[in-house]
Amino acid sequence: MTSDAERPYISDDGASNVSVVLNGRITLACRGARGTPSPRISWYKDRRPLSAATDVGVRRALPDGSLQLDHVQLSDAGQYTCLAQNVVGNASRDFDLRVLGEFSITSLQSNLDGKRLHDRSSSHIATDTHVLS
Repeated sequence: MTSDAERPYISDDGASNVSVVLNGRITLACRGARGTPSPRISWYKDRRPLSAATDVGVRRALPDGSLQLDHVQLSDAGQYTCLAQNVVGNASRDFDLRVLGEFSITSLQSNLDGKRLHDRSSSHIATDTHVLS
């Protein structure tokens, strides 16, 4: 007598390092998640389970097991994990999400430390500039 049960499998096709613009939308696909019996799909962010109760409208699991993020904010950046589980075992796939925001300089401070602003012999501007966040 043989068992038809199969451990879950998730395809690793596609990028695992993904980027999205601030306030954009992205779908993280848990492609090819299969097994017998059909695996249950769960999503984690930075190793913590995503809760449908607290993430309604922003993050949502789609019927195919993918995770859609709407109106992405800088705080959404991190590692997302798709976990497929059934009675035989589990499989997972990680995605590193970067959020591309607007660049702005909040403070600019020049530190001249006694250096000449303009060296006439080489026509070189000598400054040390530090961007403070």
